[in-house]
Amino acid sequence: MTQKSMFEIHYWPPDCLDELMREVSMHYLQLSNGGLKGVLLSTRATGREYRKFLPMYPEVMCEPLERFYLLRRAIGKLNIDMLDDLLFCAGWRESNWGSWLAALAPQAEYIKLLEKRRPTLPHGTKVIDLALASCGSELRVDLIEHFDLLQDVREMLNTLPPIKLPMRFSLASEEMFNQEVDAVRATLRAFGLDAANDLGKMGILGYYGQSYKVWFERGAPSLADWLDKYPQNPSPNII
Repeated sequence: MTQKSMFEIHYWPPDCLDELMREVSMHYLQLSNGGLKGVLLSTRATGREYRKFLPMYPEVMCEPLERFYLLRRAIGKLNIDMLDDLLFCAGWRESNWGSWLAALAPQAEYIKLLEKRRPTLPHGTKVIDLALASCGSELRVDLIEHFDLLQDVREMLNTLPPIKLPMRFSLASEEMFNQEVDAVRATLRAFGLDAANDLGKMGILGYYGQSYKVWFERGAPSLADWLDKYPQNPSPNII
C-alpha cells in the first residue's frame, strides 16, 4: 500500500491519533486478530460494573471508565475523511484504530474504504470485518460472538453524551512549510538556538507543533486565524 504524504491527507495526524496515544500501551496490538476478543470482553466487563456512572460524564468521571471516555472523544471526531487518513495514510496500527472506531460508530459510507483496506491488513481482518458488519455488510459466522460483544459495548458507549470535536486540517502547501523550516535554520545559524526556537513557535510550524490538547485549549483556531495572530516574521535577509 502506497502511503500519502503529510501534505495529501485531510487532517493533522496527531489530532486523529490523540486518543490512541493516550490509551493503554500497545493498544493497537490488542486490536489485532489475536487480542480483539479480549479487548471486547474487558471493555464490556468494565462498562457493566460502572455503568451507572456513564450518563454522568463529564460532570462525574470514574477512572476505570477512562477507555469509554477516550473512545467517545475519538468517535466524536470520526468522519469519512478521518477514516480515510487512518486506513491509507499510515500503517497497520492506525488502520486497526480506524477500523475499531468505525465498528463503534458505523456509517454505511465507510464500507468502500474498509473493503479497499481489508486485503492489505492481514493481522486486522477481525476488527475490519466487525466494522464492515456494523456498517451493513454480511457478518462472518466465526465473528458472531465478537459482534454480540461489540453491540453491548456500543450500547454502553452510546449512553455517554455525544461529543463533537474539531481537528486541524493538514497543510496543503509543502512550499510554505519548507520556507518556514529554512527561516528557522537560517535564524539558528545567525542568532542561535533561543532565537530559532522562538521563531519555530510562530507561523505554520508553531500551529502544527503544538499538541492537540494545547491547540484545543486555545480555542481550536483555524490556521488563518493563527497566522493572523502569530505570523512567522524572520529577520530580513537571513536566508
